[in-house]
Amino acid sequence: FHPDTQGQGVGRRLFAAFIADIRRDLPRILRLELGCRESNARAIRLYHAVGFETEGRLKNRVYDPEGFFEDDLFMGLMLS
Repeated sequence: FHPDTQGQGVGRRLFAAFIADIRRDLPRILRLELGCRESNARAIRLYHAVGFETEGRLKNRVYDPEGFFEDDLFMGLMLS
């Protein structure tokens, strides 16, 4: 999203609609998973707000061009 539109709940509404659509239209999908860089605090807050839980950490998985490694967080949401 463009920085001017961040913090207005758009991402949260989109994720909530996406999850609702999956629950309604694809009932055989019982779980959603995603990965997120540990430094992306805004995204982590969003994912937690819509129900995802941090389930694990992949150490030094992502190399940043600025010369450092960072962890990838593994997140999941049970839909059942």
